Amino acid sequence: MKNAAILFVAGLLAVAGLSCTDNSSGPGVQRVGANLRQLSGCISKVSSTSQAGDSSFAYEFGDTLYISFMLSGNCCPDSNRFAMSYDVRSDSLFVTATDTAARLCLCTCSYILRAEFVNLPLNRYTFICTRPDDNGKVYYDETVVRKP
Repeated sequence: MKNAAILFVAGLLAVAGLSCTDNSSGPGVQRVGANLRQLSGCISKVSSTSQAGDSSFAYEFGDTLYISFMLSGNCCPDSNRFAMSYDVRSDSLFVTATDTAARLCLCTCSYILRAEFVNLPLNRYTFICTRPDDNGKVYYDETVVRKP
């Protein structure tokens, strides 16, 4: 019975591994690319009562997906505030943004960040932005749809 259970679990893992195979890397298929950046300058001072949901999100999705969103970070200095990275998994776009010097001074500002994604094969994605420097808090969980 124990051997049968082990074979069953091994079979499930093999099937799961096949279903997670990335089929987007064959000949003629372009890899997804992204450009992530912060616009320079503080947009506005943030009060201590501001919440994660107080920010804005906008996108355009044609051949390229353009996303603009806002995050709060320390005011000192106000340029190159965030280190960002991305990951594309299935129909989800994950962006992590980390305030690079979160405790330099006692003020907080809102900053506009931009993400551009190219070679996205699907017409619908979930955009998820987290902040590892804020205990992994999810700041955005938005659906984006390509315009016909």
